[in-house]
Amino acid sequence: MDPPMRLLFRTAVFCILLIVAGAQVYLPGFVAGRLGDGFREATGIAALDVSVRAFPAVQLLAGRVPRLAVTADDVLVDGLRVEQLQLEAENVRVGMGPLLRGRSPSIRAGGASVRLTVGSEALTEYARGLAGVPADIEVDVDEGGVELKGSVELLGGTIHAAVVGRFEADGDSGLVFVPGDVAVEGQSLPPFMVALLRELYAVHVDLTEGPLPMAVDEVVHEPGKLVVVGRPLLDGLGPAQN
Repeated sequence: MDPPMRLLFRTAVFCILLIVAGAQVYLPGFVAGRLGDGFREATGIAALDVSVRAFPAVQLLAGRVPRLAVTADDVLVDGLRVEQLQLEAENVRVGMGPLLRGRSPSIRAGGASVRLTVGSEALTEYARGLAGVPADIEVDVDEGGVELKGSVELLGGTIHAAVVGRFEADGDSGLVFVPGDVAVEGQSLPPFMVALLRELYAVHVDLTEGPLPMAVDEVVHEPGKLVVVGRPLLDGLGPAQN
């Protein structure tokens, strides 16, 4: 290869490397920002963060997003305050034409999941807003389940009660609290009375009506918090088209 051709070749390689490096630095943030605008419009959540992972980033120009993550804090879902909402999707296809023109792009994901984290304080706040629930009720969560403790005034005296149970998936629509044991003044009620209370005071949280509708797959009890894992029902997060 003669010197002029060698110089031209090196210049071309340098330009390509410069373009690839620039794309790696700027493209993910640009695409994440535009997708964030679309998610805010679709969910109504004003404060959410979107991050995009792609290497090499030039594949974003073809609308290919290997990994996409959306997070939002302090979100209200059917009256329940969610500490953190997380959406993760992979093998995402994005309509780059509308995105580059500042419009909401079409989105298809090869796989997507949603994770909601709800703290004990938020569960206590939610319980105190329910009709017929003692005003001093406290909700604690650990690996074994959920415990509700409170007191009521009856015939001039105070009666202390505790309910132990678990949150479970209510079909695909949301969460339901299922009491396993009810104790009044330290004495457990018989099973038939627990079953009656379960019918009278059913607690259901509908997650299909929230800002990011979801179907529930799993409910995990952890120290101080409840973690709900499921699939997004938001339009545009269906299976990707090859």
